[in-house]
Amino acid sequence: MKNALFAPILAAIFLSGCVIAATPITHTGRSMPGSAWNDRDDDREPRPSGVYPSGLRPRPATWGLVAPGVSFNAVHFVDFNSGWVVGGLDHETKKAAIRHTRNAGSTWAIQDKGVNDLRAVDFLSPNIGYVGGDNGVIFRTENAGGSWKLLDTGTSEPIVDIDFGNLTDGYFLTRNAGLFQTTDAGATWIKRNAIPDARDLDYLPNGIVYVSAGSGFYRFESGVLTKLEFPSDKPGDFAFVDPARRLGWATGAYGVLYKTDDAGLSWEQVRRLTTPDEYVARYNANALAFATATTGMLLTERSAYLTLDGGDTWERADSRLTFIKCGKHFQLFDESHGWAFGDGTSLYRYGN
Repeated sequence: MKNALFAPILAAIFLSGCVIAATPITHTGRSMPGSAWNDRDDDREPRPSGVYPSGLRPRPATWGLVAPGVSFNAVHFVDFNSGWVVGGLDHETKKAAIRHTRNAGSTWAIQDKGVNDLRAVDFLSPNIGYVGGDNGVIFRTENAGGSWKLLDTGTSEPIVDIDFGNLTDGYFLTRNAGLFQTTDAGATWIKRNAIPDARDLDYLPNGIVYVSAGSGFYRFESGVLTKLEFPSDKPGDFAFVDPARRLGWATGAYGVLYKTDDAGLSWEQVRRLTTPDEYVARYNANALAFATATTGMLLTERSAYLTLDGGDTWERADSRLTFIKCGKHFQLFDESHGWAFGDGTSLYRYGN
């Protein structure tokens, strides 16, 4: 979860390599609205338990399909309208893909740079940001991608995530070499810890760094790396949203949702989202994002669900999702605006 997922109080995704399959959306080159769920849709598929409490009417919601025009590996938006996607070598520009939109995906500017595949992107503001990827490459921009400066990272390992908490302090993560820190806007980097099968990191405003890995969740604070005790043997996504970053949620195996009020030291089960057993694979809770302490969204392997009460109850937002890859690419700005990473060529826009 990027700082921009936390600063505007957003959250992102920590489970990689999965898909969310539902009714396909035909691509026309423009974003296409989905259809809001209503009571008449009730019998079209089995219900997860606890998702449709009586008397709770789901709010209208639409998902639109947006195509930046290139294959990409990572996505980051600083607000609903302005964002970047980064990816591999573009066959036309012969450079690594960097595309930028200022109008919620209606058009995309080409900002391609370098020849190494890019796998991470983080922007502190509409102007200052970083992209990183293979061979330890990181570029920095101070003019919204108009130009890029190559930084010396001190590693040749592929960079899988970047996160800055402010203008000077930040971290990047490699799959095998571990966690690296800078305190001078990327001019120099110090290696901190090796974390096996590292996937994603979040640098919070309170100075704590959370890392997602194949072996679990980790917290890096004051130079000490601690593995968090988590109730599930298959941790997924998690999000912290209150100013002190103590209140948070996380997904586990079989669609179980957990909540913490002590910064991840202990977890309490909130809601089991899968029933009956034969539908477990269809309803696993994969992607989680909170915009505030009460407003959040959960993407399962079938549908999207919205909560307005901190996860106690969930209402169906929309079901016309198709092949949404779970990764660190789901951002929620409020109950009606957000972005989800698609199949490597598409973005899904939540809201108009």
